[in-house]
Formats: sequence, structure tokens, C-alpha cells
Amino acid sequence: MAIPIFLTNDVAVRALQFALTDAPDQVTLSAAPACSTTSRSSGLSCDCNQSGGVIRCVLLSTGAATIAPGSGQVATVFVDDTAPLCAAGQSIQLNLSATAVADASNNPLSHSTVNGSLRCGCAEDINC
Repeated sequence: MAIPIFLTNDVAVRALQFALTDAPDQVTLSAAPACSTTSRSSGLSCDCNQSGGVIRCVLLSTGAATIAPGSGQVATVFVDDTAPLCAAGQSIQLNLSATAVADASNNPLSHSTVNGSLRCGCAEDINC
């Protein structure tokens, strides 16, 4: 399953990090790829890992690339809904925490987050 990560920013962004948890704990980070960037963040790398029920991700530019001001998807985090209690159609709450955003000069930016949700077993079912 793919979890889109969106960003609305009014200045160039060089780095973004966050922790993602699901309640109840029903998904695990996919083996490969764990995450990918989009056309908005094509010059950045994306890396995620999981420890316990927490998925931690970092989007980072090690060069001059930035996410230009605007709004839209900047990354996709890939998860598997392998927990036995995750019934098809069940809604799972996704929570963002430990977030940090840096501008083009690596200075922290104030920001706010919006949590989301996903449905188990719906990766290939358009009616789900």
C-alpha cells in the first residue's frame, strides 16, 4: 500500500523528517522500496526505517536541490498490511510526529501537521 506524503510550503525546503505510526499497529514498512520521491522532490533522497511500530522517514538534499514553494505530494511511503487483525476495509489512523522541516539554508521552519488514515486490504480494490 502506498501512503502519499504532502507538503504545502511558501519557501524552498531542503529537508523533511517525520515519524509515522498507525493505530492500531497493523502495517509494516515494505522491504523495497520503502519510500520514493515525486517530481516536486526529485532532487532529494528518501529513506525510511521501522523500529517497533514507528516508521521514521527523512527526505534530504545533500546538494543544492530543494522542494520549491507550492503544494502537493513530495513522497510516498510503502507499507504492507500484514497484521492478521487488519480486515479488508478496516480504517487505520495514521499519525505524524517528530516532524522537522528545514529551509534551503538548513534553518528550521515552523510547521503544522495533519494526520490521515488508510484502509486495510484496499491496495487493488477500487470499491474498497
